[in-house]
Amino acid sequence: MTEERILFLDSKKELEFKLATSESSSSELSSQVEKMVEENKAFSLKFFDLSTALNKKKSKLSDVLKEKVSELANAIKAATSVANYNLEYYDSGFEDFKAQVAHAFPELDFSKILSKDDPPLAN
Repeated sequence: MTEERILFLDSKKELEFKLATSESSSSELSSQVEKMVEENKAFSLKFFDLSTALNKKKSKLSDVLKEKVSELANAIKAATSVANYNLEYYDSGFEDFKAQVAHAFPELDFSKILSKDDPPLAN
């Protein structure tokens, strides 16, 4: 419980005691009751606003994490697919291998892939 809520409950107990013992006038007690009701409303609104903000942040974080996990899963699938291609294509016919991989992953640029017989690119 927050400190504000504890103070509210303590003042409510005090007010109930005053009502029971009739120490104060009814107008004074009435004004105290109204004050406490307003404080409780303010506290409730503040708590609701904080809860709403926290839930929004949780939702955003959850969405971002789901997206990142999905991206990672797709990257793993792509890497596994490339690794699973029969590398005999590389040894027996580089162009066939290159065409097969380029067809499987059209969004990637395979123009930099050289056969093992080609000289390395100059930096």
